[in-house]
Amino acid sequence: MRYLATEGILGAGEAAGQWEIREDTGFAYGTGAVSVKPRARAKWNFEGRSFALWATKGPGFGRAEVFLDGISTEIVDYGADEKQPSSPLMSRSNLPPGRHAVVVQATQGSVPLDFLEVAF
Repeated sequence: MRYLATEGILGAGEAAGQWEIREDTGFAYGTGAVSVKPRARAKWNFEGRSFALWATKGPGFGRAEVFLDGISTEIVDYGADEKQPSSPLMSRSNLPPGRHAVVVQATQGSVPLDFLEVAF
């Protein structure tokens, strides 16, 4: 199952103006989001055994901290010398059964969001 960027933005209860929705062929479905304010957050709640965070990379993008169930798990670097199409930038598997939450919080510069892919 794939949860889009807009679902993550709504899940975090972000105020208008934290993210900009963009149409770009680098996103898997042609539309994604890019943070425009410092510390912008996205949050997906799901039930599943694994997930992968998909996004594009490119010049001008920064970094974000990813939290799984409230625990910081990784810093994701969205920067690259050339624009790259969306791909899985981090993942986790063998999660315990039950509900989980993944939060992406911009820590440096703007970061793109595409979707969170969840497997049961």
